[in-house]
Amino acid sequence: MGLDELTGETIFSDDRPYWESTVAKEFIGNITGVGWIRATLKEVDPANSLILRETFLKDGSHAGDTIELSEVPKIKESAAAILSSGLELDPEIAEFLRKVVRLCDAAQLEENPIVF
Repeated sequence: MGLDELTGETIFSDDRPYWESTVAKEFIGNITGVGWIRATLKEVDPANSLILRETFLKDGSHAGDTIELSEVPKIKESAAAILSSGLELDPEIAEFLRKVVRLCDAAQLEENPIVF
């Protein structure tokens, strides 16, 4: 067993599935759903582009992308600010933002980056 220095993920020496060491796992959506979330968030809060800039809403597939632990507090704050803004959010957008907050909480608790 070892540790991936970049992501903090455990590297098992046996055939154990990776999810046995996952603290939080959230399905964000397929490429069409992510595109819709991205477009909707641009309309809801065009000045708040932090989540849009980061890899949560990438307009392509993820392949081992990470969000460094140092970026996590800003992303969490951004998501929480939209949630508490009083704006009438589509339920799917609100759920996406709650997922972002949960992932950020887990990353901070475990002191690991968010890995896709």
